[in-house]
Amino acid sequence: MVLLVCLCLGITTLAYQSVLFDFFAGDDFVHLIWLRDAVKNYELIWRNFHSSWLDGTTTKFYRPLISVFMVSDYVLFNRSGLGFHITNLIFHLLSVLSIFFITSHLTQETMRLAKSADGAKPEGLRPDESFARLVFPAFAALMFGLYPLHCEAVSWITGRVDAVVTAFITLS
Repeated sequence: MVLLVCLCLGITTLAYQSVLFDFFAGDDFVHLIWLRDAVKNYELIWRNFHSSWLDGTTTKFYRPLISVFMVSDYVLFNRSGLGFHITNLIFHLLSVLSIFFITSHLTQETMRLAKSADGAKPEGLRPDESFARLVFPAFAALMFGLYPLHCEAVSWITGRVDAVVTAFITLS
């Protein structure tokens, strides 16, 4: 199981390696300006806990933790895109890891319930059941990790919202 988890995380990391060394894109530059100001004036960070995100006037998002993570990256890595992208990838990998263990648990429970419905003894797994208990979670984790629409969560620092929220949801 450890080997499959490492394989899923490694393949996902390899898929995103080209994005890690990219600079910033699109809305990222607006956030970099806000981050530069927020590091000088901590009130901007605290304001995210009781008003709209980044003092936005056109949208009303409540995302205080995203601001905290982004400020942390800005303090640690300054304007290096690599640090921001690595943080995004770590959150994405946490979700991949969680999907693996969620699917593993669901597969095990499904097999246990199927055995009890058939009247079979629930202890012990046949070889095909052991194989399924490992293959299904690995397949689900890889499908999630390599899904083409998730690339924004790693390549775009503004897309961090998706990676962080997904990591917290899957971990919970």
